[in-house]
Amino acid sequence: MGIPFGLVVPLAHASGWTAQIPLGMVVLAGTAYLWVIRPVRRPTPKRSETMLRERRRAVAFFAGLTAVLVALSGPVERFADELFWVHMVQHLLLLTVAAPLFALAAPWTLPLRLLRPAPRRGVVAWWRGARSTRPLRVGAAFLAVPAAAWIAFNLNLVVWHVPAAFDLTLRSEPVHDLEHLLFLGLGVLFWIQVIDSPPLRPRLGQLQRAIYVGAAAVVGWALSIALTLAPSALYAPYGELAARPEGVSALTDQRLAAGVMLVPGSIAFAIAAALALTRWLAKDGPDAAPGARLKTSRVPRGTEREVASWGP
Repeated sequence: MGIPFGLVVPLAHASGWTAQIPLGMVVLAGTAYLWVIRPVRRPTPKRSETMLRERRRAVAFFAGLTAVLVALSGPVERFADELFWVHMVQHLLLLTVAAPLFALAAPWTLPLRLLRPAPRRGVVAWWRGARSTRPLRVGAAFLAVPAAAWIAFNLNLVVWHVPAAFDLTLRSEPVHDLEHLLFLGLGVLFWIQVIDSPPLRPRLGQLQRAIYVGAAAVVGWALSIALTLAPSALYAPYGELAARPEGVSALTDQRLAAGVMLVPGSIAFAIAAALALTRWLAKDGPDAAPGARLKTSRVPRGTEREVASWGP
């Protein structure tokens, strides 16, 4: 990557990116990622394909970190408290940009590369034993069900836009941070149901993936229509502001936010649905679902051949 991460914080601060906690976390995550992939970047003829795949995943990972940084720091964070439509941009960056990029990056097994063979085998053996316990088995089975991920993702989106919950996020920083964490975490859970994210493999066929993301887009459309048709500003902290940038009224601001959710907010869903439909049509009909649950595939060289599967 060749990025001098030690300079990121002072340079960003000098240019107005003053939210140091998100910025510091992004720098830490990026530095850790570079350190983990460093041992597998040595070029050899037999590993050119593997290295190309690693580079693509690295690009996706750092693009995801950039989306998080843009969402939670700098101008977006600063104006999100004054303009609802900017706040909506912040949410969409986490839900429909950062989350699918992290799914594409598939960094789930990278920490194992930090371990020597013996400790690595110990971790895998521990996981294989731990997954047999009932709480973990039930939890893994729940996370592997696409319907559960879909419901969690969309219910989380709707609940946080209920006026009482949304107003609380604007008045309490810890609650606001929890909202962002859930958006990102449940967003990743949602997108790994339609994006191959080794060692996790979606259980949905291509046509099912298109329906899955299309139905999620409809939820966002319904929410944006509700915001558009509301006769007054729904969120008190924005309605009570004495002045806004450019003199935008609270109701106009709310309708702009609805437009952001309706149009830019649909782009990721439209791309995912189009790709899934294209792949389905290329096979002249529905393909067989690739399994009854999310399973692991062979992980990159340098880790164990198999990591414990998702599911009981």
